Amino acid sequence: MIINLEKKMQELVDKYVKAFKTDLDIDFKSIKSEGVGKVYLWILREHGTQLYEKTELKDNEDSICSAEFWLKYKIKTFRIKIDSFNYKFY
Repeated sequence: MIINLEKKMQELVDKYVKAFKTDLDIDFKSIKSEGVGKVYLWILREHGTQLYEKTELKDNEDSICSAEFWLKYKIKTFRIKIDSFNYKFY
């Protein structure tokens, strides 16, 4: 299903995140700079978001530890796959 990813992510942040909503700007910037063919883990917390590119979690112990830490505080998690800049959201 192709959706407007920025709009969907903004709706979710508005619904669940109470502080540090500007983390979303960093997430958008990261997705746009990485390009297509990427898969991300996106974590929503009450106080911000975390975005990890899948291969970063596979090979980077610091990123794995960071993700494990933030997952303890998650409200929601999502897998985002970028096939093109027509995004897919699962």
